[in-house]
Amino acid sequence: MKSRAKLLATLLALFATSAASQTDQQAMIERLNMLGAISTEGVYCEGMGFKVRLDIPPAEAEKYRRIAVADAKRAGISETLANLYMQNAGQSRLALIETQSQFMLDSWRVRDRKPDATLRFARQRAEACRRIADDPIGSLMVSGPLTVDEGTRNYADQLLTPMALASWQTPFIKVGGELAGSVGGCETHLTPVQTDAYLALLSEPGRVAPDVDEKAKKYFAWKRERSRKEIASDGLGATAHGYSPARCSELLTELSGLLKTAANQ
Repeated sequence: MKSRAKLLATLLALFATSAASQTDQQAMIERLNMLGAISTEGVYCEGMGFKVRLDIPPAEAEKYRRIAVADAKRAGISETLANLYMQNAGQSRLALIETQSQFMLDSWRVRDRKPDATLRFARQRAEACRRIADDPIGSLMVSGPLTVDEGTRNYADQLLTPMALASWQTPFIKVGGELAGSVGGCETHLTPVQTDAYLALLSEPGRVAPDVDEKAKKYFAWKRERSRKEIASDGLGATAHGYSPARCSELLTELSGLLKTAANQ
């Protein structure tokens, strides 16, 4: 009876050791994949606000590779396999991100411009960047104190700004963007004085919070220039693009009224 209990305890101990070993290996494989994909993820990390260093000299990169391989060997993974995981990670991660990006774009078309897919995509990238920054080797290439929530918001805002759905875009900024875009489309029908009058409220002090003032100015300028370029793209003129004198008068009057309402909210 005692020998049977001892055998059972031994088997359980072996099973636990094997399970722990498999867990260690899986964690190491995930880490190797992460390290191998840093060059792909780094672009997104930089956009979120992380400090990114990808121009690493070959000798230094080789040093980091050897450290990663040594860690992998301790987890029971051969050097050949470790290198293979890291080499393949960048390409497979790029393919995954491209698939997710396409899904995000399709979601905009199909789901009436709801930002859900964009937020999920941004969070996935933020989580990946945070894991890299928390890794002893990864932190040498991607660093910064940003949390996942901060990284998600920063990156999602970049993607959502053109659709006027960023977290910092207040009703005033959204309407202001529409007005700036319409002024850009109607400029050939406006005098400089009229143009300045329509845009005057956008530059009034205090209309936009100080921490987003610069972003708002860039957004207004981008909307205006975008309309200008659209009209200039084919040489057909503003009217051919829906900006006739009558339509411009109606549109700018309406948007100016909406902007004043938003400014007083």
